[in-house]
Amino acid sequence: GGLLAKMLIDALARDDKSNLIDMLILVASPQLGTPKAVPGILHGDEQEIPKKMGFLLNKDTARELGENMESAYTLLPSGEYFDRVLDPVIEFDPDADILDAWRGMYGNSVNTAGELHSFLLGDNGARREPAASDTDTPNVLKTGLLSRATSTQSRLDAWVPPSGITVHQIIGWGLDTIRGTRYTERIEFRCTDDLAFCFDTPVLDREPLFTTDGDKTVVTPSANAMDGVETWWVNLDRYNTIFRINREHADILEVGPIRNLIAKILQDNLTELPSHVTIQKPNGRKNLRISIHSPVSLDIYDSFNNHTGAFSAPGVEFQTIEERIPNSYHLSFGEGTYAGLDIADLYTVVLRGQDFGTFTLIIQEVENNAVIGEMIYRDVPVTPQTTATFTIQTIASSTALAMDMDGDGVVDTTITPGETNDPQRYLALVRLAIADLALPQGIMQNFLAKIDNALLSLARTNTNAATGQLTALSNSVKAQAGKALSTHDAERVLEMIATAQGLLVE
Repeated sequence: GGLLAKMLIDALARDDKSNLIDMLILVASPQLGTPKAVPGILHGDEQEIPKKMGFLLNKDTARELGENMESAYTLLPSGEYFDRVLDPVIEFDPDADILDAWRGMYGNSVNTAGELHSFLLGDNGARREPAASDTDTPNVLKTGLLSRATSTQSRLDAWVPPSGITVHQIIGWGLDTIRGTRYTERIEFRCTDDLAFCFDTPVLDREPLFTTDGDKTVVTPSANAMDGVETWWVNLDRYNTIFRINREHADILEVGPIRNLIAKILQDNLTELPSHVTIQKPNGRKNLRISIHSPVSLDIYDSFNNHTGAFSAPGVEFQTIEERIPNSYHLSFGEGTYAGLDIADLYTVVLRGQDFGTFTLIIQEVENNAVIGEMIYRDVPVTPQTTATFTIQTIASSTALAMDMDGDGVVDTTITPGETNDPQRYLALVRLAIADLALPQGIMQNFLAKIDNALLSLARTNTNAATGQLTALSNSVKAQAGKALSTHDAERVLEMIATAQGLLVE
């Protein structure tokens, strides 16, 4: 809307009719584009309708629409954006070998408009457009559409209001907003069809990079693009906390203080500003960021039983995402699920297993965009019946991860961060996971006996004997694949065993 208003005023000025407009009020307008548009147009991230299921608009179709929609291109960061913002819009993990070619072209980041355009165009034509269903590989955009959008952005970047038009900027602040995309690699455990050979292979992945300088969609340097005009900051973080609501860019005009501010501007009555509105940028926000890497779901509840996570309406089969906790978000990005919270309440976090395998949980406490605390639960074994819970308000107050491996409502064990790096601790968790398999009693006893023997060997500091027992267990699992054990479940159990063997080597 703000971009369109500027173009409309230019059109009126060409006809000497700009005097028809006295005032332009820009509310959270992406005047210089916004980094969230990059993963949206390249991968279809956060474009599904409804969120998660996307049966009205799925990620594949959304990406195809974006590729062929010039107006979507104009929401990408403009040339002026890069002149004003130091944070790169794309970063490449320096430790990921799979990204060697990109690092050779761009270094460790994309931080100029020219580099971004090269990446958007498939490294200037070197990279082919992926299949429509392959949303993990960045798309290749159209040269003509990007060229025309860049021309439009250049006009908007240089835009100044005609004489006689007063401009006001209203900026939403305090919500985690995507300020970039970090490409990295994840290691997938794969086996041949007959499970004779299993191996780790790196595959492309991506992670969101956040800043609190935004309204969940538009970063503040873009909403604050014009110099020398009246500018107002709205502390959405504080407003949401007080009113127990979760307003953000998509419904920012539902924020009472913003509507009051607009009324005061129109009435020229700004002697007293509405609550949560300032003429200086707020500061001091502290929040939590949670990331989970499959195969579990992530649900969060506050002390008022508000929920953020997957949601199914009564009598409806499909799920969508709801974000009812104030200042919360829940998004899928690459292989991971990401959630954010303020620290104004005590939260209960529930992880539910979706498959056999392992998950990694990372929790960060952030203050003014700097990480001040972190907890990592790495490679935790999980089954489709597993439920894991913990409570948190700050890192210091977080409880241990309570694991109910078989879903019977009884906590089987608790884990503290880093404990799964210990081979004995990890094997004990693997034992609980295997015990949850629906196996004939004799086969189950065989599997568990080998784990018990490995644990006994570790207790005697006999690593070689433990490794031998795990190798024997792998062979037993392979022998039962497609019989007492599905091939899929066998592959996931083999992955757990391989992780345990890796810990023994370390």
